[in-house]
Amino acid sequence: MRISNVPAIFFVSFLVSGILYFPTAEAKLVFDFVDFIRSYHETGWNIYDSATHHLSPYWVSKVAVTSLYLLFGFAAQPWHWVSCFLLAANVSLFFAWLRNLLLFVGSKQAHTIAAYAALLFILVPYHTETLVWAGAFNYLIVGLFVWSGLYSTERFLTTSNRWWAVVAFFSFLLGSFSHEWGLFGIAAAFLLWLLMQPASELRSKKTGFFLLSAVSVVALYLLNQCLSGRLIAHYGAEVHLHFQWRDMVAMFYKYGCKIVLLSGFWPVSVQEKVFAYFLVPAVNKALLGLLLLLLAVSCYQLLFKKNTASIGWFLFLLYALFVFPVLNLYFPNWTKIMADRYCFLPAAFLLSALVVFLFSVNGLKWLLWPYAALMFFLLQTDIASWQRAGSLLTSLEKDFRWNQNERIFFLNMPDNFNGAYMLRSTFTSGVAARAIKNGHYYPRQNNMTDVASYNLFNPEDSVLVQVLDSNRLRVQLSNPAAWWWKNGAGCESYRTEQVKLDLDIYTQSYTATFLHKNPQDVFLYQANGHWVEVPGF
Repeated sequence: MRISNVPAIFFVSFLVSGILYFPTAEAKLVFDFVDFIRSYHETGWNIYDSATHHLSPYWVSKVAVTSLYLLFGFAAQPWHWVSCFLLAANVSLFFAWLRNLLLFVGSKQAHTIAAYAALLFILVPYHTETLVWAGAFNYLIVGLFVWSGLYSTERFLTTSNRWWAVVAFFSFLLGSFSHEWGLFGIAAAFLLWLLMQPASELRSKKTGFFLLSAVSVVALYLLNQCLSGRLIAHYGAEVHLHFQWRDMVAMFYKYGCKIVLLSGFWPVSVQEKVFAYFLVPAVNKALLGLLLLLLAVSCYQLLFKKNTASIGWFLFLLYALFVFPVLNLYFPNWTKIMADRYCFLPAAFLLSALVVFLFSVNGLKWLLWPYAALMFFLLQTDIASWQRAGSLLTSLEKDFRWNQNERIFFLNMPDNFNGAYMLRSTFTSGVAARAIKNGHYYPRQNNMTDVASYNLFNPEDSVLVQVLDSNRLRVQLSNPAAWWWKNGAGCESYRTEQVKLDLDIYTQSYTATFLHKNPQDVFLYQANGHWVEVPGF
């Protein structure tokens, strides 16, 4: 086995990602990450007991995040380099695994094809959410265990050395308790076994050892889930087992367009027209037939062909496997970056299948260079959004001067910058949570209220505030292309004990009535990285 290129792939991946993503470090520690750290501060390590319902399937990734927090706190740069290290480990394991598969079928271009696939894996523009946002740290971890498990499985099937089977067992065990994709990694290993194992050896001791290990991991996971009282984790059975096949067929092709054709960067109006076409009944049925045909060809190639092209079909089959669990989840094509993490592993398989295809057709592999250049350009656009989001966050943190005030109302909490997360929180003020970074820990109480959030496209995007009377404000977005948010989704009119908000979607404004206003209350809005207090109110 040639491994001389693997260290080089790791070093290049680590260096390239470290440099490319370096400007984004200050935007990393936001949103779900901060909420999790708040929970840790409230309960300590008992979080894994008191929140068993939610955290029990993810104890590996959550323990990793907690441990790194204890080491680095909110120091952004160490977190940045750890993420780049994990990406480099993912890429190098993926390279080694794909290269060995191509060598298995006798490909003379195994190293070159695997290197091109690794290059595209590094440059996927949808990786910014996974690499920059610490809330998606578990995707890097589960990816590491999936690639480690697949590589070890390939080594075991090739060498019959049971040490590799042990490594594969622990890789998939740890991966399954990092993220659900770890379980799908076991299914991928089963398909790999079908690809590499001759029919004459399907009943061998090696097969028994492999199947026993796989079944043991699944059994341990299911036992843990039964003990926790929730068999289907993450969003629950009502989401993950809600199969609308017509929508899922359309979603399969949406992800194909997003990954290969980079549709996430098309104008929203174009995306809507194309994706609506996927749901036309006649077209949807044709797409279903095409998908079934592609899967049938992939299975045939898997079982009966052993050449370079068959590896491409095998990779497509793995793409279908890993994209399946996200086909019934939300696909927010109306804004960039959000939910791009769902592409992390599927993109690696689909793009590597594309590379194999282009190498299999004479005269087409040159297309990979302009394609990589396009991916690099688009990656830079999203990195720029994260950089601006981080700069605004840092400025707002430094400018916050109302720690001692009893009640503070935020009129335009910045939710995201062109999709890059900012001060978003589902249960408490983003500013209060972020203040942990500066040594201030706020218990969960109603001393800070996010009246409404909004998204920015330019650093100067803010609001126009008009005082209507002693208890009412009219707040309008300065950029008509932006829109109002609340708790990570579109804002609607609402009423609480403190605020009554009436939203006007036509003017992108709202009227807020403060029901129990006190003279000591503070009303703030964000403007160009600074907090401005509403005068005379």
